[in-house]
Order: sequence, then C-alpha cells, then structure tokens
Amino acid sequence: MLTPAGTAEGLSLNVFADGFTNRGDGLGPIGVGFPSTGGPLVSVEGGSGNPSIVYQFPNYNLGQHTSGATTSTIYAGDNSVGGIASVGSQLYMAQASQNQVIKLNNNGSPGTVVWPAPGNPVALVTDTLTGHLFVSVYLDGIWDFNPGTGTAMELSTQNVDGLTFDPAHNVLYGATADATRVIGLDATTGTQVFDSGFIPGRPDGTALGFGSLAGKLFANTNGGTVVQVDLSTLAQTTIADNGSRGDLVAVDSLGRLYLTQTDSVWRLEGPAGGGFGPQPIPEPSTLTLVGIGLAGLSACVWQQRRKKRLPCLLNAGKL
Repeated sequence: MLTPAGTAEGLSLNVFADGFTNRGDGLGPIGVGFPSTGGPLVSVEGGSGNPSIVYQFPNYNLGQHTSGATTSTIYAGDNSVGGIASVGSQLYMAQASQNQVIKLNNNGSPGTVVWPAPGNPVALVTDTLTGHLFVSVYLDGIWDFNPGTGTAMELSTQNVDGLTFDPAHNVLYGATADATRVIGLDATTGTQVFDSGFIPGRPDGTALGFGSLAGKLFANTNGGTVVQVDLSTLAQTTIADNGSRGDLVAVDSLGRLYLTQTDSVWRLEGPAGGGFGPQPIPEPSTLTLVGIGLAGLSACVWQQRRKKRLPCLLNAGKL
C-alpha cells in the first residue's frame, strides 16, 4: 500500500492482476510486456511443481485475475521466462536457464532465438535511441545487443539486475547483483557515474520518473517496498510498503509502472503531469516526421555516437 509520503505525492497504487503461482522462494511474476495487440503479458517463474508460463490479459483494466487470462505456451523448467522488452512492435524475452534471448509473439508464445547469450540473461531494457537492447546477464555483465544484426558487445562487467535507461543523460541504471544499491553507467563507455548508496529491502526492478516526477528513480524491492531516490541529493523516500517479494518492473505507453510481487502485479500511477518512463520510441525505420526523410533520420539515429544522438533527434526537423 502507499505510505503517507506516496499519497502526498499524488500517486495511486492498485492491483492490476493476481492469482499467480510462485516457485517456492517468493518469486512469481517477473516480466511484464506490452504487445501491439491485446493486453499485457506477464511471465511467471516455475519451480516447486509449477510450470513457467506467460499469461496474456485481455485488456489493461485493473483488478484482473489469472483465471481470466490466456495462457500461452508453457515454458519448461525453472528460469525459462524472464524480463520482457520491446523494440518497436517486436517483443523480446530473456531466458536465463536456456542462456538466450528470444523473440516473443504477441500472445506470449516463443519466437525464434535471436541471441545465444554468454550466460544467464535476466533483464532487458530498450535503448530508445538506437533500437538496441541492454541485457543484464547474471554474473556476466551488461551487454548491448543489436536485434537488427544479431550482434552484441559487452558494455560493462558490472553485475546488475533490473535495468532502466535514461536517453536524455545517456545513463543506464541497474540494481546491483548483491541487491544493496542502484548504480548508473555511462551508456557509451560503461563507466560508473551514479551510486544511490545503500537501499534497504534489496532493490531489484528500477524505473525513472518524468514530468513532475523527473529527477527521481524508483526501485521495487524484494522486501515488499518501493523506494524513491532523488538522483541529485540521493535522498530516499519509501512510497509503498507492506508488499511481498518485488522483482522486475515495466512501464506502459501511458507512463504507468507495473510492479511484480509474489502472486500479483500492481500498477503505480503518477500524479497529474507526472509518470514513469522514459517511453519507448518506434524503430527508426518506422518513424515519420514532418520535414525529415526516413533516410536522414536513420542516418542521424544509427550512425552518431550516443552522446551526439540526442541533439540530432531534438533538432531533427532542421536536417
């Protein structure tokens, strides 16, 4: 539930869906994805006699139950489903136990393998400027994967879990593998540029605020809390508590934050003028802007280095 501090900020927190099983250690729902058709997908870890499943819910209404969702292909084994992210309309999912990232169909069934990872991939986030994916590989660093070419480059040897990317400042954030803090890395060089300091509760999934919540980072913790961190002052505020085991998070196209718990997924919504993000943008090949040709835009986004790409996009109409 929201704490008094969360309520004072004008946040709202409600159950999106419940009725999920877990693998026995409290880990149940882990990834949330947003297909181009139908409602959200939720990946659920198996184990302890329960299969790993990706559910698709019929819509975005609050108060849903797994009994009303469609069950996609059941994925064999523990750690066979994980974080979900999209590039344009294409969904991708990490499969730690299979050491791979796959395409995910809109109904949650598996597509083709796109990357045989060097270890166990757990979390994905989209680089909204290039259409690449940042992938955290358990105990094997952070990788920059290009779905268009199938190639990947190790960005950092830092071991992190839930990821979020800030294109405005070229910073990739992730909760450290020892679950003590959130760090930020320069998304070009992999150099560490931010350290939240110790966060109680074992931080896992992360997201950024925008609008009236700009300058804030949000961490979903294994200890059942949501902690807000001021990126400038490092001040921490617990905005929700009394939850269960939190894991990864996801943000939909309306800037609403989905928080995984042991047997449910909750949705946190910002006050008027604020939300969570940053929001994904379409693949460069699908963008249409007045006064700019696709060829020029593609060259702008794909050929410039990260630290030069943002001004290029912001001034796209002048090309």
